[in-house]
Amino acid sequence: MAIDEIGCTLAEATAEYPLYSPRPGWSEQNPADWWDASASAIRRVAEEVGPDVAGIGLTGQMHGAVFMDGSDAVIRPALLWNDQRTQKQCDEITRLVGADEPIRIAGNPALTGFQAPKLLWLREEEPQAYARMQRLLLPKDYIRLRLHKDLRRISRRVPISVSGDASSDAHALGPRRALAGAQAGFFSARKPRRGKISSANRLITPPSKALGTLTMKYSIPASA
Repeated sequence: MAIDEIGCTLAEATAEYPLYSPRPGWSEQNPADWWDASASAIRRVAEEVGPDVAGIGLTGQMHGAVFMDGSDAVIRPALLWNDQRTQKQCDEITRLVGADEPIRIAGNPALTGFQAPKLLWLREEEPQAYARMQRLLLPKDYIRLRLHKDLRRISRRVPISVSGDASSDAHALGPRRALAGAQAGFFSARKPRRGKISSANRLITPPSKALGTLTMKYSIPASA
């Protein structure tokens, strides 16, 4: 959707993409399908409004988990916000830290749609995929990556260690710390008593901050 300075709609376009449910309660989509649909819709809007664009803002489904490796390749289909496979991991988080602690830290209980239980599910159920993972993105930020091609300028990689061994730049991150951070603006790297997920400190950029410049070099090609 393109809007002018006072919020009037100048042009809009939509595109469809499939939803997959390989098992009851599972809900997945392929990030490449999001990109194809986004590129198609943006191209059609751009053809209508022309090149004079002041900025691009992204919105999208929350809590989808896009697991990526060190070369920015998607490892597996994304787990969506309504995916229910992580109830076991939610119960384990609650057992380990208590029912009140997730609410105190993150403002919510451990719920199946959220990222922390999805990350634990990947570690437990798909360890080979977990071993490859270097980055976990939300759906709209995957589109941002494809548009900008330079996520390294705006966020450091989060090193992941399957063994959970702590080092100078990676420390064990258990369920307590997997839920923490947004209110302080970073993920803590302090080592908790439990857990084997490894992570370095990672700054969270406020949603109002411009993250990069879309140049002609990275413009959407004639065909996605």
